[in-house]
Amino acid sequence: MPYAVPPGFFDVNPAKPEATGKEEIENISPLLNSISREMPYSVPQGYFDNLQPKKPAAKVVALRPVKLYRMAAAAIVIGVVAVTGFFLVRNNNSPATFARFEKKLNKEIKKTSDQELTEFLKYTDAGQDVAFNEPKDEVKEMLKDVPATDLQKFLEEIADPEIDEELPATE
Repeated sequence: MPYAVPPGFFDVNPAKPEATGKEEIENISPLLNSISREMPYSVPQGYFDNLQPKKPAAKVVALRPVKLYRMAAAAIVIGVVAVTGFFLVRNNNSPATFARFEKKLNKEIKKTSDQELTEFLKYTDAGQDVAFNEPKDEVKEMLKDVPATDLQKFLEEIADPEIDEELPATE
């Protein structure tokens, strides 16, 4: 047996006689013994015999469970909003949208004075080259098997005539 007590552990100590309940509480906690045993609150005799129930001041209305068709209508509305939002967000990231934005941006830059552009460049890192338009060796390697006529056809398909008019001609 993993837990064992010595023999006679629970026997009464012959040197000390058993204490009464009051003495035991006094030994354990004198504070508990000092608390009065009287009930602090009382109700007059017969109070509940003459008590009449009061009628409620407002009309009691039973709560009905939510109708199934209301929940279905809410689910349909949420679905329509979610699908519409999904398609709007997905279509706004198209190259044509970006091209229109770039065109508007170029028009605004042309309207801006040289002094304003100089002030803008002073406080930005626009002088640093962030993107390079030079073809890298990796791109040349990937496109080495693609005929030049296919590349030219691709460029013509994605070209935006409004933007191409504004760009200077390149070789």
